[in-house]
Formats: sequence, structure tokens, C-alpha cells
Amino acid sequence: MEFWNKTEGFKLSDGTPCTVEEIHARYPFTRDGTIVLDRLANGNVGGIDDLAILRKVYAIDAALTDVEALTAIETIRNTPPRLV
Repeated sequence: MEFWNKTEGFKLSDGTPCTVEEIHARYPFTRDGTIVLDRLANGNVGGIDDLAILRKVYAIDAALTDVEALTAIETIRNTPPRLV
């Protein structure tokens, strides 16, 4: 996962290249807030998320910086579920 600088386009998961303008048109939420990209192994973008929403979904401490929050989210996502 990485922060999107909103100045460069990228390829979607199916390989479709998109300019910044096309991304904003397809995904209006990307105009505001801090946007996080989930890159696939081939470098294409498999997911586009708003960091504020991810913080809520994963119950991330509001006192953490954006970088610390993203690290915490990645840790949660990469931790296998425990069997009970």
C-alpha cells in the first residue's frame, strides 16, 4: 500500500491506463482526502481507498500519523486470522 500523490495516473487492475482526470471522474472521492493505493504484484492498482475510511474500518488510533496509520493497517491486513 502507498499514498497517492494525485499528480500521476496509474493502471487499473485490468491494465487500463488512467490519467489523474480520468481517475477523479471514475472515483470522485479521490479528489479530496488522503488516498491510498493497493498495488498488485504487476504494479497495477488493485484498490483505491480513502485513508480516513480505512482508519475507521480498522479502528486505528486517531493520534497516529498517516504513515503510522498506514503501517498499522498493513500489519492488520497481513496478519493471518487466528483459529479459535
